[in-house]
Amino acid sequence: MPTLLRTNKEIMEIYDRQVDTVYRVCYAYMKNAPEAEDMTQETFLRLMSNGKPFADQRHEKGVAHYHGVKPLQGHPEKVVAKK
Repeated sequence: MPTLLRTNKEIMEIYDRQVDTVYRVCYAYMKNAPEAEDMTQETFLRLMSNGKPFADQRHEKGVAHYHGVKPLQGHPEKVVAKK
């Protein structure tokens, strides 16, 4: 398991700000609540082990989205068809 490089307070603040967006993105790809919850958890584990500081909350959101979507791109059967 990766070492967490952020304080508990930082982790909770980031989690509180980004969890809804990350979950919605994961659910949009997975179309399954338990799998979306797993992907959300994995996203935050990757995000929190990345010790690089965020420039601002917009950067934080972009990194969270990247960590949430990038692994899903390897699962084309889970990607929602574009209309």
